[in-house]
Amino acid sequence: MEPYQLDGRQTVIIAILAVYLGKFVNSRVEFLRHYHIPDPVTGGFFASVIFSIVYVASGTEFAYTMGIRDGLLLIFFTCIGLSTKVETMISGGKQLAVIAVIAIVFMFLQNGVGALVARVTGLDPLVGILGGTISLAGGPGTAAAWDTQLASDNHVASANELGNAFAMLGMLLGGLLGGPVAARLITRHKLESGSDADAVPAIGIEQTDKPIEISYESMMRTGLTICISVGLGLLLNKGLKAVNFDLPDFAVCLISGILVINLGPRIFGRLKFPQPNQSRSLALVSDLSVSVVLVMSLMSMQLWAMAGLGPAVLSIMFAQIILVVLFTAFVVFRGMGSNYDAAVISSGFIGVFLGVTSTGLANVSAVTQSYGASPRALLIIPLLGAFIVDLTNPFITQLFVSLLG
Repeated sequence: MEPYQLDGRQTVIIAILAVYLGKFVNSRVEFLRHYHIPDPVTGGFFASVIFSIVYVASGTEFAYTMGIRDGLLLIFFTCIGLSTKVETMISGGKQLAVIAVIAIVFMFLQNGVGALVARVTGLDPLVGILGGTISLAGGPGTAAAWDTQLASDNHVASANELGNAFAMLGMLLGGLLGGPVAARLITRHKLESGSDADAVPAIGIEQTDKPIEISYESMMRTGLTICISVGLGLLLNKGLKAVNFDLPDFAVCLISGILVINLGPRIFGRLKFPQPNQSRSLALVSDLSVSVVLVMSLMSMQLWAMAGLGPAVLSIMFAQIILVVLFTAFVVFRGMGSNYDAAVISSGFIGVFLGVTSTGLANVSAVTQSYGASPRALLIIPLLGAFIVDLTNPFITQLFVSLLG
């Protein structure tokens, strides 16, 4: 039976309902609330469970229109850029260098562990690479890009199905584990946010009993600034591609947002721009965007297909979970300074290296809405996922494929 194709409007409706479902479940389950599991992760998982039950019971499969997700991803990364002060970038320069070294070391470990477990369990070591940086650090898009090569050139059976399964499981587990690890680090070390008292989270609205006011003018100003920044980002990326320098659109929109929010007020002094870490309108748009992006990705999980994964494949995933949690607690947290920002960065690191950048930032959002803003984490995590991982992962992956193929 052909899948029932849902158009963009229907897909968004289901995605928003799934976010509401996640909010409802999190509000009723103390464990999920206590460990700051993002609402989109919970909602996306339960939506995939519901659609999987429908498939098993009736054979009806749903196909989603994901174009809107891609547009919201650009808006989200633009918002992150607009939330980044140049002062934060300068002060965090050393930490960016440190996290880059840590990330590269981890990617070698992630592939090494995947290949080792695959060999021990009787699988092709390249399946372990597929369950390493290709699908986990890279996400579904990178997995799809490598599937063809691994299947045709390296004769990896079911590379497409395995890559998608690893990527989807990683996104789910990355969203489930980041919050608990950060909460554990914050409570164990008695950490507090060092941001200004009037700072607000760059993603979402802080949890408070006081009413939050967002004006018509501020929303209009924020929307205009976002649209201009996205346009400049896409235009900039066309110029980069013309000189054979290829970056994802969302990465260049991040850069564009940083340029607009830091140069705009200096060039156009009379115009009012959203203030980084003080604009609740900007934080709200960020939260809405990442919530829909993440829930749309997770609700498309085909759990009935994942149920057929063998114990050897699940062993690779289990080993990767143990690796990323231990590495984050003992290396990332300490390398980032063992402070509050380091704990928030740790939650994002787990999300990035088990899922995708949006998973890491959803973790950061969930943690900062409960414990306080962390501008440095909002600088480091998107740069980690959008630049460090995307630029180094292809070379590291190719090295392992060449050695093991």
